[in-house]
Amino acid sequence: MASKLIGLADAARLVPDGATLSLGGFTAQRHPMAFVYELIRQRRRDLYLFGHSPGGDWDILLGAGCVKRVELAYEADEAFGTIGPRWRRAVQGGQVEWEDYSNFGMVTRFQAGAMGLPFLPTRTMFGSDVMAKAALTAEQRAADPRTSPQKLAVIESPFQPGEKLILLPAIHTEFCVLHVQKATENGLTRVEGQTFADNIQALCAETVIVTAEEIVPEDELRREPERNFLPPFAVKHVVHVPLGHTLTRSTNIMITIRAS
Repeated sequence: MASKLIGLADAARLVPDGATLSLGGFTAQRHPMAFVYELIRQRRRDLYLFGHSPGGDWDILLGAGCVKRVELAYEADEAFGTIGPRWRRAVQGGQVEWEDYSNFGMVTRFQAGAMGLPFLPTRTMFGSDVMAKAALTAEQRAADPRTSPQKLAVIESPFQPGEKLILLPAIHTEFCVLHVQKATENGLTRVEGQTFADNIQALCAETVIVTAEEIVPEDELRREPERNFLPPFAVKHVVHVPLGHTLTRSTNIMITIRAS
């Protein structure tokens, strides 16, 4: 197969202002941070982010003024902090449009998108204000056709009368960017350790970009095919970025954090 290798700056240039985007990883783990920094260097604006458990990746994008709207479960760096400070300031200051779901609710939405379904039923969020309240207004939803016209729907089960279910809308993004430990030039990938929801995020995206610690021969990954993560046909571009997951890098970058 042909090589899908491209440079980091070229990969980031594929994501235009206003694009819908999900980023792989979980809280403080295995985010495509080098790609995030490159989006900031290129001064992306009005990004529309979808995520279940983002952390420093989203926090930095929010602080740099790159984000207009988000849908998520929470944004935090787990053991290293509570709620992301720039995320908190953006919400409290009305600098970002947002909608929240439970963690499992967001994963269910990604799963629906990966399966090609318009929604999936669940019981998550019953009895909580996450279900009862919507942050996005009807006008905000109507202003962007990529946003579901309503947060969720409650129905009665057609098979068990009296049982209520929540229908959660599917997520479809224009881009998904993941960081992995190993990839081949043609896009076969491997994650060492927890994969979180990266695979279903990838399968509900139009374009998947993978940043990789190592570029390895295809024969190496085919020796243990059961350990591979995404097949080549699911990956559009591959970028070789050693240490691409680290929160700080030795490259020169100036980030202006908007005042609270």
